[in-house]
Amino acid sequence: MAGKSRPELWGKALNDLRASKMISGRKDDPLSLLKVSYDYLQNPAWQECLLLCALWPEDFEIPEDVIIECWMGHGLLGDFNNMEEAYANGYEIVDGLHKASLLEYSEDEYLRGVVRLHDLIRDMALWVASGGKGKKWVVLSGVDGASDEALRDKMLWREAHKISLMYNLWLQRLPPDISAPNLVTLVIDYCGIGLLSYGLGSIQNFRNLTFLDLSSNVLGGIPVEICRLSKLEYLNLSANLSISSLPRELEDLKRLKYLLLSNTAISEAPRELFSSMDSLEVLDLSSSLKKISQGSIINNNLDGLKGRLKGLGINACSRRDIDKLGELSVPITRLVRWITEYETGPSLDLLPRRKHPRDPTWSNMIHLGVVGRVGLSGPETAGPSIGR
Repeated sequence: MAGKSRPELWGKALNDLRASKMISGRKDDPLSLLKVSYDYLQNPAWQECLLLCALWPEDFEIPEDVIIECWMGHGLLGDFNNMEEAYANGYEIVDGLHKASLLEYSEDEYLRGVVRLHDLIRDMALWVASGGKGKKWVVLSGVDGASDEALRDKMLWREAHKISLMYNLWLQRLPPDISAPNLVTLVIDYCGIGLLSYGLGSIQNFRNLTFLDLSSNVLGGIPVEICRLSKLEYLNLSANLSISSLPRELEDLKRLKYLLLSNTAISEAPRELFSSMDSLEVLDLSSSLKKISQGSIINNNLDGLKGRLKGLGINACSRRDIDKLGELSVPITRLVRWITEYETGPSLDLLPRRKHPRDPTWSNMIHLGVVGRVGLSGPETAGPSIGR
C-alpha cells in the first residue's frame, strides 16, 4: 500500500485482508495475508518477476543483474531496443517490489545491487506459483544430496512447469529416461553437470522448454541434445570454462533470442552461424577470465546481425578488432579489451571511441573491462571495469 493515501483504498485493502483469512480458513495463516501484497502489484508481469525470485535458495542474496537477466529470458521486461533499456526496465521492477515490501536490499553495506527474499515471502511465492498444490514448481536449489531420490520421481518431472536445481554441486546428471511435457523453465547452474559424459541425455525429451540455464557447470562442450529443443528462447552456458567450440546444430534453434556464453573458451564459430539464428537478439561471448582471441568471430560471423541484435558481449585483443566492431553498427553491451605487451601508444587509443554521440555501436555499453600486462613478461592484470 506504499504511496496510497485515499481512505477508500485503505478500506478496500482492509476488506481484502479479512477476505484472505476466510479463504484460507485460518486466521493466523501468514501466507494468505502476504498474498494480499502480491495481489496489489501493478501488473501480472511484476507478480511473475517476484515468483521467479523464489527459484534461488532460501536466504540467498541475488545480484540485481542476475535476476533481471532471468526476467528478460522469461519475457517480462516489456519492449526494449537495447540492453541498457532492458536493465532500466528491470531496475524499475526491483524498485517497485522493494517499495511494496516484497523484496529486500542486502543489509551488507559492502554489497550493492543485491536483493533477497524474506523466508516468508519466498514461501508465499512458492505457494502461489504452485497453486497451493506444490507440484507446478519444483525448487530444490541449495539442498543436500538427499533430494537425489526425489529427482528420480518421474511424476515430478511430468507435472512440473518450472524446476530449479541450482547450487547443488553433488548433481552431475539428470535422471535417465524421464519426460517433462509441461516443463518450460529449467535452472541447473552452479552444479556438477559435465563431470559425466551422459549427464544431459534426457534433456532432449523436454520439448516445450523455453528457458535453460546451465551456467557455472563443468561442460566440456555443448551437448547436441540441447540443439533439439526447438522452442528454446533463452540459453545460458556461461562460465563453463572448457566449452571451446559451437556446434553447427545451434542454428536449428530458430526461436532462440538470448545466447549467453561469457567466460568460456570460444574463439571461433561456424561461419554465419549467428546470422542463421533468425530470432537472436542478445549474444554474449566475452571472457575476462582467460585471454580468448575472437577476431575470427568479429570478422566472419557478425555482419549478418546488423539491425536486429540488441546486445553483444565480445573480446577485443587488438586495435583491428576495435575498428572492425565499430564498422558493424551492432550495439556492444559488454567489451573485454585484452591489451598485449606488443601494443603501444596512449592507453585511450587502445579503447573504442564513438564516432558521434548517437553511435549505435558504443552508445549503450554497460560493461567495459580492460585486461593488460605488467611489463613485458609480467602476469595479466585486470584493469578497471566500467558499468556492471
